[in-house]
Amino acid sequence: MKMPIDGQKLRIKRSLISKTFTLMFINFIFLSSLLQVDELSVLCRASNNTAIFLDPQEIHFRGLIENRTFTVRVKISDVKYLFGYEFKVLWNATLMDVVNVKLSPPDIWGSSYFIAKDEINHTGGVYWHAITAIPPARDFSGNLTVAILTFKVVYTPIYPERIRSEIKLIDTKLSDSNGNMISHIVSWTAYSYDSIEPMILLEPSFIKINSTSEKLALRLLLVNVTCLYHFYVKIAFNNSLIKVVDFQLNRFLQEPYNIQSVGFNQENGNIWIEFESKPPAQVVNGTAVVLKIFLTVANVSVPFFDSTVLIQESFLKTKTGLELQHKSRGAFIIYRPILGDLNSDGKVNVNDLYLIARHYGSRQGEANWDERADMNGDGVIDVVDMVVLINYFDG
Repeated sequence: MKMPIDGQKLRIKRSLISKTFTLMFINFIFLSSLLQVDELSVLCRASNNTAIFLDPQEIHFRGLIENRTFTVRVKISDVKYLFGYEFKVLWNATLMDVVNVKLSPPDIWGSSYFIAKDEINHTGGVYWHAITAIPPARDFSGNLTVAILTFKVVYTPIYPERIRSEIKLIDTKLSDSNGNMISHIVSWTAYSYDSIEPMILLEPSFIKINSTSEKLALRLLLVNVTCLYHFYVKIAFNNSLIKVVDFQLNRFLQEPYNIQSVGFNQENGNIWIEFESKPPAQVVNGTAVVLKIFLTVANVSVPFFDSTVLIQESFLKTKTGLELQHKSRGAFIIYRPILGDLNSDGKVNVNDLYLIARHYGSRQGEANWDERADMNGDGVIDVVDMVVLINYFDG
């Protein structure tokens, strides 16, 4: 069946119209792509490696960090056609605070730039910076450090507390000279702190005595203490072997403070010290010698001995009365007279010969017997003991 002539004309007309619209759409897409070449090239200017980040990536402290400072750098890497940038740095204001900011715009900008924001919010823990180049400055490509932030640690944790926090970089924007955003990745810094257990120590931990005339000094130390406001230490020693002849206090707590108790009892073999701050004194942190103890041998008739000086009782407290967990360590003392030094004066000389002479001829168990003069240990004090002594003689 043949289509009417009018129907054929209508079909041909519709086909031509369809082809015309198709060609117009293709031309529109082509022209649009040409018009957007510049914009697309701008968007492609940022390589996949473009980044703005904080350096170092991790900050870790261990031990006492009171008043310690550290720096964090804001860096931009692998950037192309940079003409302006903006960022905010966030931190935990209860742990740290920014005390200084050093800015470093690209050198290629010279002095042709404008800083719109350079603001520190110490309470909120925020630093906000925004800057743009001004013609005739040229855009920047490459790597650079744009700011260096110096932080001060404002919180010292108490053992066994461990701190984990972050210094963040947010609201970052990188722009070219046409106001197009440069895509980038962002990374920031992890902050951590591991506290150390405080200790109460006697130093030196090992002492060797060669003479009863020696006067030794033991130091009592508080080590790695934090937030200290009140402390007490009681030391025990063997009073039959060791004699306390004097002591000296050293101030550690901030004034004003009370000396609650201090002293020694030779009969009981104890030394004690207790200090407590009072308002408006602040807590103290750190390590200090709080007491020096001067000792000597108590019994010259003892040929030798080993003895331990112990931390018998102790506490460390904060201003709120919280007791600080801590360890303690005493000291070990040995008494070893010099061979031939019978009177323990630190020398082997004629005075030791006189000691043998005073007990010459006596035997073990007799009234005049003195074990020190029996140099060869045969139970008799005689010429052999004098000859043995002379072998150690030094004048």
